[in-house]
Amino acid sequence: MEPRKKNFGPIPFFFAFALSACIPGSPPPTPPIQTLEFEEETVAESLSVEGIDWVLHRLNDQEVLEAEKVTLSFHDSIAQGNDGCVDYSSPYAVDGSTFAVGHISTSEETESPCPAPLMEQAQAYRLALGIAAAYTLEEQHLQLQAADGRILAVFIAPGGQQQITSEAQFEDLSDSTWRVQAYSDGQAMIQVMERFRIPTVEFRADGNIGGSAGCNSYLGVYTYPEEGNSLRINRVAVTSMQCEPFTRMEQEERFIEALNRSMQYHQRGNALELQAEDGSPTLLLLRDTP
Repeated sequence: MEPRKKNFGPIPFFFAFALSACIPGSPPPTPPIQTLEFEEETVAESLSVEGIDWVLHRLNDQEVLEAEKVTLSFHDSIAQGNDGCVDYSSPYAVDGSTFAVGHISTSEETESPCPAPLMEQAQAYRLALGIAAAYTLEEQHLQLQAADGRILAVFIAPGGQQQITSEAQFEDLSDSTWRVQAYSDGQAMIQVMERFRIPTVEFRADGNIGGSAGCNSYLGVYTYPEEGNSLRINRVAVTSMQCEPFTRMEQEERFIEALNRSMQYHQRGNALELQAEDGSPTLLLLRDTP
């Protein structure tokens, strides 16, 4: 007898480097969807985390706000918890190390409106949960990952180790080339328009930084002024060719502005995040491999 299958309906599944960029007061963007089917016997069985009330420790490689606890638990094929503002629930399914959730439902707020910083974090958390495509479980730590392997969220079990060593690597970036996936316009992270030439960032061994800005070429210098993840990019010069349409030049300008604001970096495998002085992301990149 063939195992019965459960259809969990539309499962959000899209590239989410924009997930940490929710604009206050605006709803999360609607991602493309696909329908996933899993054999019933695989649902929740291989995810040996049921019965544990997981507490969010890091979101998009950032510390979470401590004013409210963001929680996640798994019971009878339902993922549920509190996003820091309201309760939520969603069906979930696993197949080996593959992980996906369905439509995320939230409860109505019964108290005063959630403060803006917590609301932004709650929206970013639900986006991360919605695009999670895989998981890893090590001792009392649960990690949800995007399809490209990037770690979206790290949870700890009650009584687990409170301090988790960051997996970010502070390595020399020289002799590496990266393709830009998203850039900051000062308020939100914007995914690059793929119909245009994708901007690139090349950290050259001689201390120069350059590449394509999407239309024009650019060249500057980069240094590491301090130990750790400090980075300085200076004297960026851009060629003056004009490209159509206007949106292509606008994206290029925003990219160069984001590059100039970058003062630190976090690398995790083939993913690189450049950040402003306050730790907010400026550019999200993937390593350009042959």
